[in-house]
Amino acid sequence: MDTERYPSAERPTDAEHITIYYDSAYFAGWPFNHGFKAISEDELLVSFSRGPCNYASFYDRSHTVVDARGGEYVTMRSTDGGRTWPMAGLQSLGSRQDIERPLYTEPEAAPSAPYDWESPDFFLTAGFGIPPERNQDLGYLQISRDRGRSWEGPFRMPAFGFAWVQVKPDYIVRPDGVVLLVVAVGIGGGAGRHRKVNVCAAP
Repeated sequence: MDTERYPSAERPTDAEHITIYYDSAYFAGWPFNHGFKAISEDELLVSFSRGPCNYASFYDRSHTVVDARGGEYVTMRSTDGGRTWPMAGLQSLGSRQDIERPLYTEPEAAPSAPYDWESPDFFLTAGFGIPPERNQDLGYLQISRDRGRSWEGPFRMPAFGFAWVQVKPDYIVRPDGVVLLVVAVGIGGGAGRHRKVNVCAAP
């Protein structure tokens, strides 16, 4: 690789770091897996995973424990451009089990009406960051029409024949209205080099 073409990143000197959520008894993270949106200049919404965690315990620190076994998916909102994130606004979307269960019992569930993916009121969260151990092709979407105040879903995401699926809340809307949703997929269990990026298109 010609490294001369890629200068080293410069560390910002005027960055201000803000704590969105902190509890020493909980793991919290992975907004990349669950979604973040600047609804307006002042209103921001983030979704992430949290779960009870004793950081002194190697077992508790395992991703499969803090997310897949004891995890809960939540949202938090800022109305001042991200400077403050009131705990009173923390909203639970359900435990990992709450979200996973209907994907088995109601696999054909679908939205009641089409969504406007370009609306400022639209918000998407998705999963799983860690697919279920026995069903690694299981993924879902949860969608809000009112800026994350109420939710529809979870809706099961097709696996398109892949053995391992990790649905992300990353999408673009083409000028012709087609929605492109980015999904990480895998074969052979999805480990390491077997992972690929798949783009799902929907009219």
